[in-house]
Amino acid sequence: MGFDTQDFSTGAPALGGQAVADLSAWAAFLPTPGTGGLVYAGDGMMGPGTLIGEFAVILEPAVAGLLGMGGLPALFRLRRRR
Repeated sequence: MGFDTQDFSTGAPALGGQAVADLSAWAAFLPTPGTGGLVYAGDGMMGPGTLIGEFAVILEPAVAGLLGMGGLPALFRLRRRR
């Protein structure tokens, strides 16, 4: 019985790429903001493996809020020119 090995190096990112998912169906299963935990290497079948990092769940600002905050300085500059 063989196991797949996991090779890590400092020259290449361990986690990369991009994934998009509609998380609305998973809302009940997602951790709440402020939750954190540890990230372990391995598949969990033979124990937790080696600790490789930590994670934290944070709130992402709404896009409309970011646009509004970015638009305020532009509005003030526009009014000042008149």
